[in-house]
Amino acid sequence: MHAVPRLIPLNDALAPLGVSRASAYRLAGSGQLELRKVGRGTFVTAAELERFVSAAPVAKIAPPRR
Repeated sequence: MHAVPRLIPLNDALAPLGVSRASAYRLAGSGQLELRKVGRGTFVTAAELERFVSAAPVAKIAPPRR
């Protein structure tokens, strides 16, 4: 039996991604984020959410000045 990916409604994924709904669709349109349509709903899989966050560049923060 095949494992069914866990689907997260797009609205619920926006806050963890730190992007707006329009930005999520722009990311999907550019191929950076894969969205799934089921019926009328738009979803992102938990695995895709993790892949997207893992692929984000590491922030380079300078140490505080003294």
